[in-house]
Amino acid sequence: MKSKAKVKEVKELEVTDPEFFSKRGVEKFNVGDYDGAIEDFEKAISLDSENPNYYNLRGHARFSHNDLKGARSDFNKSKKLKTKSKKQRKASALTPQ
Repeated sequence: MKSKAKVKEVKELEVTDPEFFSKRGVEKFNVGDYDGAIEDFEKAISLDSENPNYYNLRGHARFSHNDLKGARSDFNKSKKLKTKSKKQRKASALTPQ
């Protein structure tokens, strides 16, 4: 049994796509595994800390886990990143090509 766990651990270490962890986190969230979902959203954030969706998802998982302070922090970070992204898009639209 230990060898299967090691293989899973090694395979996870090789994954560098934050969407993998985001999608798996959503699956865990949907079955009520909030700790597992939070862990996966944290991995996604560690791979792409500028994606507001990962903070939003982790915020929902934290809220469901009764971590209201953590949820609020994640929702605020998500909002801040969305605003930053919107401003960047506007600035590049105004820049002559």
